[in-house]
Amino acid sequence: MSNANRVSFWRFSNDVITCKNLFSRDNQTLSDKNILDKESYPIYFETLKNKAIINAPDVFDKLETSEFQEVYFTKNKTYVRSKKRWP
Repeated sequence: MSNANRVSFWRFSNDVITCKNLFSRDNQTLSDKNILDKESYPIYFETLKNKAIINAPDVFDKLETSEFQEVYFTKNKTYVRSKKRWP
């Protein structure tokens, strides 16, 4: 079993990515209110359009994930050192 603190499932549809399920071990909650839109995250969406995989061993040092640094990674104390996106 993974020791991950946060686990989530996201659905990509046109110009919106919606979190369908997010479990947080810290407060034992399950939520689904996160939505990412193309207008707010143009670099990420453009990358998804042009690449099959986003390989970001360090999300704080990668252009493709730079738009999420403050609003997601830092805010949620999510210090991800390996993040990949598969189609």
